[in-house]
Amino acid sequence: AWLLYRRLDNAAIIDVFWPIVIFTLNTVHLYWGYPHFGIPLVLLLIWSLRLGTFLAVTRVIPGHKDKRYSELAKNWRNKSLFFFLNFQFQGILALPLGFVLFPLRHTSGSTILLTIGASVAFVGLLIATVADWQLWRFKQARQTGLCQVGLWSFSRHPNYLGEVVFWCGLSITTLMTNPLSW
Repeated sequence: AWLLYRRLDNAAIIDVFWPIVIFTLNTVHLYWGYPHFGIPLVLLLIWSLRLGTFLAVTRVIPGHKDKRYSELAKNWRNKSLFFFLNFQFQGILALPLGFVLFPLRHTSGSTILLTIGASVAFVGLLIATVADWQLWRFKQARQTGLCQVGLWSFSRHPNYLGEVVFWCGLSITTLMTNPLSW
């Protein structure tokens, strides 16, 4: 990410790597031999690829520069430290997910909650994907004002709703092992 930032001179590349780093850090916490492990991992992978690809295609590749990151990076004398701290923050945010998913290694419990949780997470992914696509189309049409088409006619931020539903669904998959992990 740091090398791409230096080459592109676009700090928005950080957003593309957020989901990738969160996925990578959490695969360390999961055990490959457990049969139920695959479902939460696949959901996390799909989330990561969807969000990272969407941000790369709609923001970084077209050269959109995120004002927030540009301002932060401009005020830092040491750009390497800016990126280092950003990735440290990602690691801190990813740690709780690892503790939630880790108990999946040690269970032979019912798959009902796993199925329900995976279904809820999938619905969340679907909502977030459709909402992001609708907002992107709205912006591509150079329309002004608030987006009020599709899911955006029901909610001010349906993409955030999709994210919340996804993470709740992923948490439900762990209830079969450790209700306190939720």
